[in-house]
Amino acid sequence: MKKDFSLIHYPLIGLWWFKRRARYFFWGLYNHISGPLKFQHIGKKVKFNGNVRVEHPYSKIKVGDGCMIGVGCYFLARRPASITLGKNVIINDFCYITACYGIEIGNNVSIAEHVSIRDYNHEFSSTNIPISMQGFSGSPIKIGDDVWLGRGVMIASGVTIGKGCVVGANAVVTKDLPDWSIAVGVPAKVIRSRKPDSVAENPDEIYSIKGSVQI
Repeated sequence: MKKDFSLIHYPLIGLWWFKRRARYFFWGLYNHISGPLKFQHIGKKVKFNGNVRVEHPYSKIKVGDGCMIGVGCYFLARRPASITLGKNVIINDFCYITACYGIEIGNNVSIAEHVSIRDYNHEFSSTNIPISMQGFSGSPIKIGDDVWLGRGVMIASGVTIGKGCVVGANAVVTKDLPDWSIAVGVPAKVIRSRKPDSVAENPDEIYSIKGSVQI
């Protein structure tokens, strides 16, 4: 007769299972409590949904009034760089915002899940030195007011995104976007403006824009 597998029959496995679950629980609880405490400034009516991680306890990160930060978000600001969130910024789950030079996000910005905003890149000019040992280079990122970044968007270093822009899902933004632009693709290209009767500079780049952009 086949015996049922259970934690009662295998106390050592049961102890291992319990220790593992306990470790995950307390690590999540630690991040849930300590994450928000590591921000330099937190405005009024800010909501943290849990497990927000700040890499350095003394990072210069400021969060404006009315912001919401989702589960599993990661922040890193290496001094003297800073990260500044304006008022009513919504950052959904599992976003990465890391700065070595400075990141500024305006008011009423909506950021979907799994967005990456990094103001630095690996150096790779030398073929005689491993890329991991060549250091970093970059420049600040600025995101204007009332911007909407779709799921999986990646913002590269030195980019300025103008006021009122919409960036479609999984786009990689490597160049500045003018105010009110709608941009999609890899690399991101402006397909039209949110202003009435506006189109992209190159009409050949316009495709299926009569309607909403996939976000």
